Amino acid sequence: SPLCIIPFVASLAEAFADTAASGIGVFATAAYDPFRRKKCEKGISGGMSFEGTLASLLGALLISYTAYALGLVGYGISELFIVAACAFLGSIFDSLLASLIQVKYRCQICGEITEREEHCDTPTVKHSGFEAIDNDVVNILSCTFAAILATVLVLLI
Repeated sequence: SPLCIIPFVASLAEAFADTAASGIGVFATAAYDPFRRKKCEKGISGGMSFEGTLASLLGALLISYTAYALGLVGYGISELFIVAACAFLGSIFDSLLASLIQVKYRCQICGEITEREEHCDTPTVKHSGFEAIDNDVVNILSCTFAAILATVLVLLI
């Protein structure tokens, strides 16, 4: 049923899109946090770059097309675009959550902002966000967002 498979594939595509954005984004020339409206260091959760955003879009399209080519999303080309759009928007939602509510720590030795509670073999101090919301929670929420959005769109078409 499209009502089951499309949200599932959208969730997987979002996870891949987010991973692609993070993997490419650390090599970007510059990063910006659009939700806090300021420049940030490459690799900071919530930061976005042109290269990372493009990788996210291409990753969403790759998984969407793969599912379409395998016949998982084979009810029409519109489902391919629903999956890709929801995955990409889920990746943007991931950046929003990471920027505004994900916990971040500051290393007491080098001053780097990190997601880890320990850096440079020393405990870090909380910098921002909520301690209960780490990267794993943000990933679950963004995958869920992509799946729910895809479900709504499938019900509308």
